[in-house]
Amino acid sequence: MRQSLKTRGFVLKKKPLLNRDIILSLFSEAFGKINVFAHGARTITSRRLSHIDTGNFITAEIDKREGRYYLKETKLISGFSQIKSNKSKVNYLSVFLFILNKILPEGQREERAYIILKNFLIEISKKSENLNVINKYLNKLIIALGYSNEEMGDERITSFIEDVIGEKLPYI
Repeated sequence: MRQSLKTRGFVLKKKPLLNRDIILSLFSEAFGKINVFAHGARTITSRRLSHIDTGNFITAEIDKREGRYYLKETKLISGFSQIKSNKSKVNYLSVFLFILNKILPEGQREERAYIILKNFLIEISKKSENLNVINKYLNKLIIALGYSNEEMGDERITSFIEDVIGEKLPYI
């Protein structure tokens, strides 16, 4: 049965497939992390292409068929241009989204993690680059998701997260 959904969310990851298709990891307030198939999104005439960049905040119209999600339409709410114009802020954003994509359960609503991501993006948009900001929000994230009960220092949080996701983090 076909079901049409409309949601707002953050693009965590964009993975190109063969032909002109893309799979998105979308973190939605209503549905949690979902993988969405965007058929034909890489065509030069696709209006959705610029909306679905990693880190963008979008409104998405999605069809759910046979347990899978298919992207129909998108509308860009924020591209966070003040972050994307600064190389270190882009690096912090990429690392945070990489971690979030790895540790979020799929299809499970995580309202606290959604708010933490939103606040992180707002804070790094306004402040100059600062490693303490990413570590503060990583601590909040792992506590909110139940991976830890206590805050950790800079080096400890990095190694803890690497243990949880089972791989090395990209450069912070």
